[in-house]
Amino acid sequence: MRGINIFTDAFSEMKYSIVILLILISAGLEAQVSVHADITTGCNPLTVNFSIEPESARDTITSYEWNFGNWTSVSSDSTPTLTYTITGTFDVICIINGLYPVTADAYITVLDCSDTLSVPNVFTPNDDNLNDYFEVKTDGISTYAFSVYTRSGTLVYKTESPSIFWDGRSLSGQKMKNGIYFYTIVQQDSQPLNEVKGLVYLFE
Repeated sequence: MRGINIFTDAFSEMKYSIVILLILISAGLEAQVSVHADITTGCNPLTVNFSIEPESARDTITSYEWNFGNWTSVSSDSTPTLTYTITGTFDVICIINGLYPVTADAYITVLDCSDTLSVPNVFTPNDDNLNDYFEVKTDGISTYAFSVYTRSGTLVYKTESPSIFWDGRSLSGQKMKNGIYFYTIVQQDSQPLNEVKGLVYLFE
């Protein structure tokens, strides 16, 4: 009977070791894989392309179970695309099935840029420290392409930045004359692109 006990003890120890090994392998894979989003913050509506990184980890994956955190959308695609149409922060979870299931997640923040952008309609760049700049309030995160044109359509200034700011000078540094100028503001990290157009009066 001693031989049977030795065999039983050895088999139990082997099963225990296999379980520990599988846990360690799973933990190792979970530490390596992650949800990749090509954009994590932007204006509503916000289109995001998702994937699992690194690409080499996808070879052992047999299926995907995506939950995009907006209570309605799920997907089994390997590289899904989703357009968020409501604002908020969303926890995206992907359950990855293969040799061993693991879970990876990411966070997406969708902003209401219609409330974020506060655009003035007049400024006075006369160096009196009062309303010297055309400055638009933004969220400080999204990137905006800002362009200024004369009434005849000539581009006089442009920039691409999270901040929107103009001192009344052209790209060459020349002071612009008093008058009405047209501007466009295009939020770059959102699909479809959010665009604001208007006019501003420069008056010294």
